[in-house]
Amino acid sequence: VGKNTEISHTLAASVHPCYAMMGNRLGGQSGDTDYENATQPLPADRAAAGFYITNAYNTIVGNAASGGWSGISFPNLPTPLGFSRNWPVVPQSRPTKVFEGNTAHSSGYSWDFGGCIYLGGKLYYDTSATGAGRLRYDSGRTNRAPKLNGSDTWMRFNNTKVFLCNMGFNHWGDRPEVVGFEGHAVSRMGQLFGDAWLHHAPITP
Repeated sequence: VGKNTEISHTLAASVHPCYAMMGNRLGGQSGDTDYENATQPLPADRAAAGFYITNAYNTIVGNAASGGWSGISFPNLPTPLGFSRNWPVVPQSRPTKVFEGNTAHSSGYSWDFGGCIYLGGKLYYDTSATGAGRLRYDSGRTNRAPKLNGSDTWMRFNNTKVFLCNMGFNHWGDRPEVVGFEGHAVSRMGQLFGDAWLHHAPITP
């Protein structure tokens, strides 16, 4: 996904990860990891989501996600992928432009820190001796520090509803602003790190 586009009033349902679903093989908050190979060119397919947003600076309004490793996922990309990989941009540093009135349910159960809405994981080219330049996906805790025009900023999520989740909302990173959040039949509302703001958020177990 590029920037300044609109994703609105779309349903994503019956989402099933390709290959074996990512769990918590590394333990704790680290999640799981995998590399691209001949049969799996995108290792993040093992953590498939209804909406997979690689650049948050878009207008995302009125969408619904059902199922998947996560319903709405924002992985961290330190560089673009493919032919654009050498462009001097950092997708993971982009804040949300508009995130309004989205819903997710029935996901986030594959590991303890999974969520219906998930901001975490890292998809990148591993230049170590082990990685040999291959695309690698780490599903667990990875910090996100949003910036706008070079200055620290907040990622705002408005009027979001989740239900039948492990965690409703999991944001591994700085400065999440969650306003008008509603969660039902969730194990936990979720977790917010760093400076965080949660306002008007009714939760039922």
